[in-house]
Amino acid sequence: MGGETEKKHAIFIDHGDKIESIHENVKIEKYMIREQTSMLESFPSEVMYTPPFIVIDQILGKNNIPISLVEEYPAKKYLYFSRDFIGYILHQNM
Repeated sequence: MGGETEKKHAIFIDHGDKIESIHENVKIEKYMIREQTSMLESFPSEVMYTPPFIVIDQILGKNNIPISLVEEYPAKKYLYFSRDFIGYILHQNM
């Protein structure tokens, strides 16, 4: 059957924080515990997790769709999120 897939190192996990949730008042909760591994089969470019970007929760809130504009994140180089969220990068050079 299929062989083992090649895994690559995801720098954004080692040098970032993870978005756990977005509230309807646009407040973001970070998940400070990192993933168990930074070796993944596939992932988007690190630029996806470098502010500025807009992140949208795919689960509707009571009154609206939780969405947040992340203009900067001085704590770490990256602020990443799982596939439970949709992200739109806002870099001018792209």
